[in-house]
Amino acid sequence: MALKRSRSRSSEPPAPPAKRQLPWPTGRSPSVPKVGLIGVIAARRSGRLRGQAASRWSSVVPRPGTPPPSQPTLFRSSTSPEPADEPPSPTERVHDDGGRKRKKALYLVMQEHGQGHGHGVVSAYAVHRVDLARSQHGISVSSEEFEEPPVLRFKAAPGMAFLKARSTVVGVTDRNAGVVEAESVIIDASTWEVSTGPPPPSTEYGLVEVSGKIYAADMLTEDPRCVVLRSAAAAARDARVGWTSLPRPPFRDRILTLAAYPLRRGLLASTEKGETFLLDGRRRGGAAWIALPGSARLPWEERAVYAKDHDLWFEVSPNDGRLRAHELDVVLGSVVAPRLEQKTHRVSDPIPVITPRARGGATRSAKLVYLGRSMFCVVQADGIGADGCPVTVTVFRVIDSEMPVTLVERRRRRRRRERGMNARWVAAALERACADKASGSGRRRKLCRVNLWSRTYIARGGTDRCPSLPGVLWM
Repeated sequence: MALKRSRSRSSEPPAPPAKRQLPWPTGRSPSVPKVGLIGVIAARRSGRLRGQAASRWSSVVPRPGTPPPSQPTLFRSSTSPEPADEPPSPTERVHDDGGRKRKKALYLVMQEHGQGHGHGVVSAYAVHRVDLARSQHGISVSSEEFEEPPVLRFKAAPGMAFLKARSTVVGVTDRNAGVVEAESVIIDASTWEVSTGPPPPSTEYGLVEVSGKIYAADMLTEDPRCVVLRSAAAAARDARVGWTSLPRPPFRDRILTLAAYPLRRGLLASTEKGETFLLDGRRRGGAAWIALPGSARLPWEERAVYAKDHDLWFEVSPNDGRLRAHELDVVLGSVVAPRLEQKTHRVSDPIPVITPRARGGATRSAKLVYLGRSMFCVVQADGIGADGCPVTVTVFRVIDSEMPVTLVERRRRRRRRERGMNARWVAAALERACADKASGSGRRRKLCRVNLWSRTYIARGGTDRCPSLPGVLWM
């Protein structure tokens, strides 16, 4: 017993237990927190103790001898010692291979002049880039050169019409070209490489783009045919890919007006006798023509642009230069006969969108493009001037009473008001006044147009003739 007492007196006090490190990050201290009965129950349910921060990393302790698990990173892994690239901006578009692509811009395809005689006539084309993001609201500038040199110059057959088909630009001989043989070119918008496309079967086609496909229909014959180019990119790579014939129309009459109908992935065609037909691309078993008896002719004269956000077709009248909106609805059912319901809405605007043509004069070249988010762009070639051809670019917004103003847009307008009395503030005030006017229209749909900015460029064709404008593309 004495021996035991001497040993207990000479022994040192026991050392405090070492603090055990947790395998997961905590919000307080690396030591084990004091946990009560409620904390134990919560830990059994959630897998972590009370007071510990939730983490997406694994909380399992690795076995001895195993390498630590690799933690995911917010950046792309790189084998070089340099830091990895940052993720692309949301405003940028990305290639299929992961590379970055330019921001969207407006591209003007202009036919400058022709060379040669007879069947060997070729024309010089130039593609000009216009950066709409650099332009300020309310600024109207005239008689200035293009900001950048042409991104592309090439030679092709005269009288082509250019349309955008996904990531490519397709140029096809227009029905007003007056040539014997039809041709086509395909331009890769990412590399600006020009290749010869498959020639269309006829030179009398009217062209419409629907869901990335190019539809063509005979416009100058009483026995029309229709073809489609389903993939322009595939046609550029493989010469065997070409135009595919569509079902023969059920009418024997000339087509006066064509329009894209994206809701059915097809076309609307109005004939000289006043009949209207639908080419339904979503029909089971393949595309088929559907007669719309009793329906009126399409209400516009030349060309209309479909705006998905409004579900309306917009046109600029060449007679008075005003903007008009048309509502089209194809009613298909098994009980009632198919029909086309249409309604025209007047767009309130203080001044015309373009300079109207003179009485008895020729129609000036004007192209309307939908930019998205209720914004439009119209480009008009006004004719030859003293130093060249003036090309006017006007950007405007359409306020619709059936499109409510979101909270984000209200905050954006409030910030514009706080910045002071500038051109952007004036445009925002006009939009707000137009929106208030549209909201007070009651059950009647009200549309208003607000000009944002306008700019006139001088295009020089190298001859005494003004360059034509066969294509305006937003891509």
